[in-house]
Amino acid sequence: AAYEIYQCDWSSDVCSSDLKDRVAYWYDVGTGKTLTALGTVLCIWKARRVLVVCPASVMRTWREQMEEHVGRTPVLLVGNRRTRRDLLAGESSGVFVCNYEGLKVLFGHRRRRKDRDGRRPWVVDGSHVAAAVFDCVIFDEAHHLSNGGTLQWRIAVELSARADHVIELTGTPFVQCGAGADDLRAVWGQLAVLDLGAALGPDYGEYLAAHFIARHFPS
Repeated sequence: AAYEIYQCDWSSDVCSSDLKDRVAYWYDVGTGKTLTALGTVLCIWKARRVLVVCPASVMRTWREQMEEHVGRTPVLLVGNRRTRRDLLAGESSGVFVCNYEGLKVLFGHRRRRKDRDGRRPWVVDGSHVAAAVFDCVIFDEAHHLSNGGTLQWRIAVELSARADHVIELTGTPFVQCGAGADDLRAVWGQLAVLDLGAALGPDYGEYLAAHFIARHFPS
């Protein structure tokens, strides 16, 4: 389609600029986000080891799109923890597809010591994040990263910090709140993963104070 050709051409310009390492494609549904991301990652950045994080419902769609457009079959990280980690460790290059819930399975573990409530909370397993070594991470439907208080968000930040390139894809970056208005606060979580706080700051509380609380409730 003509708009996909335009998007790939535009991506080539952007990824050759000073912004070349991290980019968000906020395209509407059905306008070629997946194809544009594949062109950016494989043709412009020439990444060798790529992780795609997406909802479970579209994992096989990523496989179909890759086989159709670039003639490559990605590795779907499914099964129990050992199986998924073995799949990830078994290939030195390629594209791996994981769902958001799978981040916990691959890169999380329970803390050995119990907290004050007697529970062993889940935390980021930094050693497995470090061992994964991805050139590029793609977060599809990146609005799933809106909540900066979740384990999967913390894992996403760690993966982003260690990757050379990061792409976020979503047609709905502004999460709808109860009244139907766009909740602009949700953008912080997504951009904090993308650029590690460069645009909106690394602290959610300071972001709220600067852009919402101070404006609406001045002292």
